[in-house]
Amino acid sequence: MDLQATFITCCPHGDSAGHKLQLPNRFKAQALYTDCWPTSRFIRLRLDARYECSPPTPLASCTQTSRVKSPNESIAYESVDGSRLNPMKPLAICWLLLIVASLMTTASVAIQGNEEAYALLKWKASFEKQSQALLSSWNGSDPCSHWVGIACDDSRSVSLLNLTNFGIRGTFQTLNFSSLPNIRTIVLRNNSFYGPIPKQIGVLSNLDTLDFHDNQLSGFIPKSIGSLSKLTFLDLAVNNFLGMVPPEMGKLDNLSHLDVGGNKLLGHIPEEIWRLRNLKYLSFAYNDNLRGIIPAEVGMLGNLTDLHFEHCNFTGSIPTTIGNLTNLSILTLNNNNFDGPIPREIGKLVNLKVLRLLDNELSGSIPREIGLVTNLYELDFSINNLSGSIPSTIGNLSNLIFLYLFINSLSGSIPDEVGKLHSLTTIELSNNNLSGPIAPSIGNLVKLETIDLRSQSHLP
Repeated sequence: MDLQATFITCCPHGDSAGHKLQLPNRFKAQALYTDCWPTSRFIRLRLDARYECSPPTPLASCTQTSRVKSPNESIAYESVDGSRLNPMKPLAICWLLLIVASLMTTASVAIQGNEEAYALLKWKASFEKQSQALLSSWNGSDPCSHWVGIACDDSRSVSLLNLTNFGIRGTFQTLNFSSLPNIRTIVLRNNSFYGPIPKQIGVLSNLDTLDFHDNQLSGFIPKSIGSLSKLTFLDLAVNNFLGMVPPEMGKLDNLSHLDVGGNKLLGHIPEEIWRLRNLKYLSFAYNDNLRGIIPAEVGMLGNLTDLHFEHCNFTGSIPTTIGNLTNLSILTLNNNNFDGPIPREIGKLVNLKVLRLLDNELSGSIPREIGLVTNLYELDFSINNLSGSIPSTIGNLSNLIFLYLFINSLSGSIPDEVGKLHSLTTIELSNNNLSGPIAPSIGNLVKLETIDLRSQSHLP
């Protein structure tokens, strides 16, 4: 018959000498490793029929097997002290150790769950009483059991925390981030969390989503955020963060969404940001004290679909490399101090739907290439120093709904091609130097709700 046996082999700690072992001639043994129990006398088998001590390895090794073809002869095993061992004892010991390993794994999961529960309950206890009441389901020792806003992975470890729109008021000072080693998603948008983000947040090495949008957080954005190498989504917008944008954010190579708008950040955008080639959404909007220029390197962010730099204090010209961002859907550079001409390369942005350059110091004429951006539904060049005529190519923008060109120095007549903009609901051209008769084709704009031609120098 074939005898299949599993052998547990180890030796007493500190014993490193080799010893002879009695084995049948046709016996083939596979070396196995496991932790030694204090009472164990088994040893590590080697193919050369010797054994020696070595560092123990995980209990999972017990699942390996050796096969013995020995229909007629008994097999003896010699232990360290020379005594004979029953050949089935190793198998029994293995099953015992497997059971112990299973119990240890279960205990480990329970301990991890208890540690996560303790950390979350301690954090909850620091909230204002009304906020604590919103989390009444947070009780007991198992956060994976119907705790609102909590989800767990297959190992029953907390992987998601989502308390969007709960109205919670509290801080992060009592939250032990290291007790949540497997968390991947934290979404706390639209609450009233206040105070700083602790630098310990950098220990969350598995985090891929961090969303603190619309709270009352303050202080500096911690440099340790740069340690969250798996982050793909980072939203710290609409808070009260101060200081510079940390260059360490440039380490977040996997980031596709970065929004730090609506804060009190100052200084320049660090050059490391322009190396985040996976970005699709980028916003520094509504940070009045951000300054400097937008460098040519912005053109390296070819995956961008949304670029929001409105209501800052940027200066200089709009770089021509903006034309490299052919995936852009929304470009908002309004309410800054940009000067110089609108680059002709804007015509390469064929997927653009919203273009806002209002309230800057732009000069020169509206480029004819604007007519190539046929997916536009909002075009706003108002409150600048633009001159020259309205290009006839504007009539190609058949999807245009809003056209704002007021408060400039535009001259000439309103082109007949405006009458082709059948989706147009609003056209505002006030405070320019337009002249000549109003184009009769404007009567074709059956969806038009608002037209403002006030304060022109020469219109009848």
